Amino acid sequence: GGPERLPETAPLQPRPGFHYAAHKAGVERWLERFKPEARLRIVRLRPPAILGAHAHPLLRTLLRQPFYPHLPGPPPRLQCVWEEDVALAVQAALAREVRGAFNLAAEPPLPFRALHRRSRRWALPVPLPLLRATLAAAGRAGLAAGDTAWVEGLRHGLVLDTGRARAELGWTPRLDTAGCVDATLSGAAPLDRAPGP
Repeated sequence: GGPERLPETAPLQPRPGFHYAAHKAGVERWLERFKPEARLRIVRLRPPAILGAHAHPLLRTLLRQPFYPHLPGPPPRLQCVWEEDVALAVQAALAREVRGAFNLAAEPPLPFRALHRRSRRWALPVPLPLLRATLAAAGRAGLAAGDTAWVEGLRHGLVLDTGRARAELGWTPRLDTAGCVDATLSGAAPLDRAPGP
């Protein structure tokens, strides 16, 4: 079971109101229409939330806060990827004669509560609108920064098919999903969780 994995060929459908995703989709559509000279290669890497020591402040806040979103029904599964694994994909894309889009993500997909539990074993479930309002207030107070539409993304599962990156870039993420969270919380790579060299 589980949600269907999205390949690179899936339509780009950013959620309404999520400006970051809408801008990314707009750039991708422009690149698809752009007709460069034959020798120019265009590669588009598509990571989900990038975690690690340099993760976006809002993502760090979501992981460290003393509450998590309470959602009706089965919790959706999410993916993330370690920043250094994204850097390896960039290196591979530069070194190989590849073109087009490549999904990047760590495995396995997990519910947000499982990720949040890496920092807080006990936390208070709150309705998603309250969580979003709390983060918005923290942003206005200068305690957090970023588009709170990221929070809305916790309502929807997103599981990417990374087969193309593995096959054509030779890319394998070194940190699993839990390891990405640990790297974000500690500011360093938890090397004992690295599945590869």
